[in-house]
Amino acid sequence: MELTLDTLPCDTGTKEPVVERYDAAAPLKLESAREGQSMRWILPATPRNDALFLDAASPRGKRRFNESLHIATVTEQGEMLLQGVVRLTAASKKEGYCIEIRDGAARWITQVASRPFNTLPIVYAERLTPTMICNSWTTNTPVRYFPILRDDYLLTNSSVGLRPAERILSVSDYHPFLHIGTLLQALFSDAGYTVESRFMAGDFFQSLYMSGAYTSIDTAAIDHRMGFFARRKAVATATANVDGRVYASPHVLAANTVGNFVDAFSPQETDSTGKMLIDTYANNGCFCVEDEHILFRPLTTVKVGFEFFIKYVTDYRIRSRTQLTGFDSIYLGANSDCRFTLTNPFKDRRGMVANNYRYLVVVFNHVEGRSYKLVCDHGTPQQLVIGSFTGRTATIITPMTGTSATPVLYVVTSASQESPYADDWALYDGYITETGKTEVEVTLRTASEVATPSAPKDFYTIYFYGAEAGMSFALSQACSLRPLFSQSPGLGSAVTFADLACHPIRQSVLIEALRHLFNLHIFTDEAAKTVVIEPEADFYDWTRTLEWSDKIDTGMPQQVTDCALEAHESRRYGYINGDGMVARMNVGVKDPFGEWISTTPSYAAKEGEQALINPLFAATVSTSGNHATAQSALVLQVGDRDDLVSGETFTPRIVSYAGLHNLATGETWGAPAPTGKYPLAAFHFAGDQQTAGFSLCFEDREGVKGLHRYYDHTEEHYAQEELITLYLLLSAREVMALHHRSDGINAGVDSIFCFRIEGVPLLCTLRSIERYDPQKPSVKCVFETQTNPRP
Repeated sequence: MELTLDTLPCDTGTKEPVVERYDAAAPLKLESAREGQSMRWILPATPRNDALFLDAASPRGKRRFNESLHIATVTEQGEMLLQGVVRLTAASKKEGYCIEIRDGAARWITQVASRPFNTLPIVYAERLTPTMICNSWTTNTPVRYFPILRDDYLLTNSSVGLRPAERILSVSDYHPFLHIGTLLQALFSDAGYTVESRFMAGDFFQSLYMSGAYTSIDTAAIDHRMGFFARRKAVATATANVDGRVYASPHVLAANTVGNFVDAFSPQETDSTGKMLIDTYANNGCFCVEDEHILFRPLTTVKVGFEFFIKYVTDYRIRSRTQLTGFDSIYLGANSDCRFTLTNPFKDRRGMVANNYRYLVVVFNHVEGRSYKLVCDHGTPQQLVIGSFTGRTATIITPMTGTSATPVLYVVTSASQESPYADDWALYDGYITETGKTEVEVTLRTASEVATPSAPKDFYTIYFYGAEAGMSFALSQACSLRPLFSQSPGLGSAVTFADLACHPIRQSVLIEALRHLFNLHIFTDEAAKTVVIEPEADFYDWTRTLEWSDKIDTGMPQQVTDCALEAHESRRYGYINGDGMVARMNVGVKDPFGEWISTTPSYAAKEGEQALINPLFAATVSTSGNHATAQSALVLQVGDRDDLVSGETFTPRIVSYAGLHNLATGETWGAPAPTGKYPLAAFHFAGDQQTAGFSLCFEDREGVKGLHRYYDHTEEHYAQEELITLYLLLSAREVMALHHRSDGINAGVDSIFCFRIEGVPLLCTLRSIERYDPQKPSVKCVFETQTNPRP
């Protein structure tokens, strides 16, 4: 072998290098991969080497070798075996120079272990609006916004009718989720590496998203100085002006205003019934009334957003089969214009007409002066007319007997001419009226803005609109207003990737979390700047077996060890705690949600259970029945209602996104979402007629295979495999090749070896090379048997 130091040749002498112990599994683990492989060499003290190592052998030498970076290259017959950084460990004018050459270390690990998560170079810049959120479900973007239900949200009854209040989803009811495949690609690309992975290219991995995180800061001090919580003392009513608006300002025509949005901000104030409002306050008088207007005047310059909880009752008119006309938009100021739709909750009965039943007919896009005729089959040759009317609506009663098929509406154009109505219409139960009242509630968070003592934030430009002139509006006493000093994005905020990925972790934590979930082997080819990532069983090349029986040193002993010696009696795979819903589900159950336990049948196993818990993610339950107009939608439930400090943030989650999912017939998610669809993102989904089930639980659940499938091969090792220690006759070239992947000719760390021992072939994978010393006849190696290889 030849050695060059900084491209200059060295005298190697008669002693060949020693390759230190090599753990074949080490490069596949994140932290161990930092060390790489090493070779120790004792070089003679010759004039050539003395010049290369400067004054290293002199106790008072002024030029120290290790103060500078030196690169060594080891070749054999012109072919490179190793190239790496040189460390001088000892120097003697008599015995020579002891050096260590280290290479193979995954340089990217040092970078990802030191860099904050949100510094990943991902290009993303958007403005937080409902339209942008809905577009994220179908466009090619590294960030998608999925609906979430906070665990402390409780469904409230409506003050009008039997249905719950219609809860309008605002931007704060969605949370950013980051595409994991994009995160990893950016992570390795930023470090100068390319990724090779069949697993990462698969549909399942590409469907994975992790929850983002907004900036989290301690606002206790500023809340104590300038915080407030304001409510209303009583319900306020008004009617829409000619523009369909009602204002929240005292300086507007009395009939068209509800006064200030809130009017109680002292713990001593009482509501209209005399009940004390003990939760209202305004520290240091920062929230006050000036010139009859409410405003926030801070003690110092501050950047602040605001949270409005808005609840009101509006008149409505049925607009279409999916929408009502009423107060369906709220203006809170510049960049805070919230437009939504009032969902028509009434079912169209045209496909299920009953006999002797009263119905309401509503003709959409009616033109004054038109007449209509409603007919249906009635078991006779001629269709039966069950109603004739003029106007937009009419009440009809179906016949008492016979078969009433789907009715057809005709528009009468003259005394003798009629044709099927080409536009839309609906048939509702008779107790439903064209107009009525419905209750709406929504929580809106505005974008942060600067407020100062001389330029306070006022709230007199608030108004509600979208109604017809004269429609009634009643603002609930439950409305509230509070400041948000956390600077989390609100409606209209400009956001970048760095704003959405503020997890207080390093980039390496994500890799560790994914390695844990999928039992990943991560191998770095430092020379090629390539990272190979595959689940454990898929990492090895099962298509080719290398026959190495002739390399066994039969004069040396062989040793067999049970793999179970390395394992505990049981291993529990699971997720970190962080969800109140999951905690309640797991009370008293045998199989906790997301967890899987594997046991080792051998008595050689260590006592006790080993907890293998994910270092980053928590499990998440999806629940339905939370959206008044989309009862079938499964929504991620996050947070913990029993945690007194729960708020805007929650423990990181991982989900699989299945795309837009059809809602049940007649359900709607609400504009601007696509009609009848919603984004299905879940931790676990049992499957239905539209979408196959998927799961990120470790256990099998509801007939869906869990993530334990990535550990089954490993668990089989503990149950039935053995470690076999062999002494092999290997050259330095063969030993060094085992530090790399197989190239199709030479064996590598991913090779499957065959040894015939006592006439029985054993398939094995390399576990470790104890030490390669050229002065000794053979190399001590440890292999792991594979009695149940992958196909």
